[in-house]
Amino acid sequence: LARAGLNPLARARAGAGPLIVAGGPAVWMNRLPIYDVCDAFVHGSAEGVWDRFLDACARWHSTVARDRARLYEELIELPGVEITAGAQWAAGVDFGVPVGEGREGRAPVASALDPRLTPRIAPPRPNGWTDLDRVDIYSPILSSQTEFADKCLVELSRGCPHHCTFCWAGHHIKPYALRSAEAVIRIIKSRRRYGDAFGLVAAAVGAHPAIDAICAWCDRADLRISFSSLRAEDVTEGMLRTLARSGQRSITLAPETAAPRLKKLLGKRIAEERMIEVMERSVSLGMRDVKLYFMIGTPTETEEEALEIAGYLERFREAFVNASRPRGVIGSISVNCGVYVPHPGTPLDQVGPPPEPADVRRRLKRLSARVGRLANVRLTPGSVDNARAQRVLANGGRDVYSFLELAGAAQGKWRSVLTQWEKERPAAADKSTRD
Repeated sequence: LARAGLNPLARARAGAGPLIVAGGPAVWMNRLPIYDVCDAFVHGSAEGVWDRFLDACARWHSTVARDRARLYEELIELPGVEITAGAQWAAGVDFGVPVGEGREGRAPVASALDPRLTPRIAPPRPNGWTDLDRVDIYSPILSSQTEFADKCLVELSRGCPHHCTFCWAGHHIKPYALRSAEAVIRIIKSRRRYGDAFGLVAAAVGAHPAIDAICAWCDRADLRISFSSLRAEDVTEGMLRTLARSGQRSITLAPETAAPRLKKLLGKRIAEERMIEVMERSVSLGMRDVKLYFMIGTPTETEEEALEIAGYLERFREAFVNASRPRGVIGSISVNCGVYVPHPGTPLDQVGPPPEPADVRRRLKRLSARVGRLANVRLTPGSVDNARAQRVLANGGRDVYSFLELAGAAQGKWRSVLTQWEKERPAAADKSTRD
């Protein structure tokens, strides 16, 4: 916004310039760090209100006066739409803002401008959307300059039927909603003229009851298919065959932990034998490499439990080599060991705080040393400093905007910025990482 010549704070824009609107899961989880930046938020799914939202904006834009007060009066009546205190102040209106648990009280805009007086402002009830077939969701712009180069992403479902204790989506994006196989295929047909590469997107692709039928249709159409996620308990033979036919050379799985107690705590009760079974079948179909995701630094985790990942990888590697040998080539096992970040409103966040950063660093160092001795296995440890920054952003209040200002000026040098911010605002920093 600053580079575009706009004041980043809504209250200072005096109604000039474009309407700054944000939404999506990150905003739904915690919008407070950018509350004072945006004019409006759309909470939950946008499909139920987006047409009316855009129609109101179009009418406003077509008028000579472009009276923001009148626009906001119309928008705030839409379900899930929030007009921020800064936007109200700049437009000269005062709808008030809900404060406190349960939205039982309201604060006037003048006092709500000060984060110290109203650090937390209650959001409206988020919109749900269950009829996914009514709105086609896919990536309309294809480019070779993106992470998913020239690949059209198609939404399969919204929410998640699994309820891992650390995952925000499985506990908050409700109800779990599915797009029918017919609707998915209709979208793919409509986009085929732009390319043959498609990514099926969901929190748990294999949980879709018609995934094998969708894969079979894509096989007959000779399309290149990839999945946004694979859960070992949901993976089917049809999914693996589609990946192999599409030219995929690797498979990605997420054990998350190796310790039996932590598996129960995280809600990831996937047997090691099942992980190996999926890997062996993938290798037999021609997928040479494997990527595994683990997580370290969860509440109550002990150092011994963290290091059990090394033993898991030793056993997994042995099975991987044995499965690969008949094909005459042994690929690699890439291991990403991320650092746990508490997310608000998740069961695991209620268990207790994560280990101290120094303890997590030591565990990662010891784990890296042990795994480094395994041939064909490459471990990438997560950044403790980035996890600390994410923790502040995921859980912090409006005071975190000052952290964003520093990070922007420092071009994202999170470690030095976080240290500086915590020194300058120790009480706020402690509260933001504790709440």
